[in-house]
Amino acid sequence: MVWVSAEVGGTVAVIDPVALKITRKFGFKIPGVRPELIQPMGIELTNDGKLAFVAIGRANRLAVVDTATYEVKDFILIGQRPWHMALSPDGKKLYTANGLTNDMVVLSILT
Repeated sequence: MVWVSAEVGGTVAVIDPVALKITRKFGFKIPGVRPELIQPMGIELTNDGKLAFVAIGRANRLAVVDTATYEVKDFILIGQRPWHMALSPDGKKLYTANGLTNDMVVLSILT
């Protein structure tokens, strides 16, 4: 499956690359955050494929999504406007690039 973010639309689509069809499309509701600030950007899946991290741009958060159910497990408040991420090769750390603060955050990943 291919995960694709729609920044302006505020959604993520999961696409079957063989059938060329969207199998799931979902958005995010973050308490206390205006909908126009919820702009999904980068997506990173854990090495075992069980979780997806979605940078939510102007909402200053990462969404943690269960890839089996597409349920948002958590929102992690992070630096200003996280755009993209990368996992360490061992999958134990997630690095985020934060656009407005010109910094990065390193998160420990517990699976």
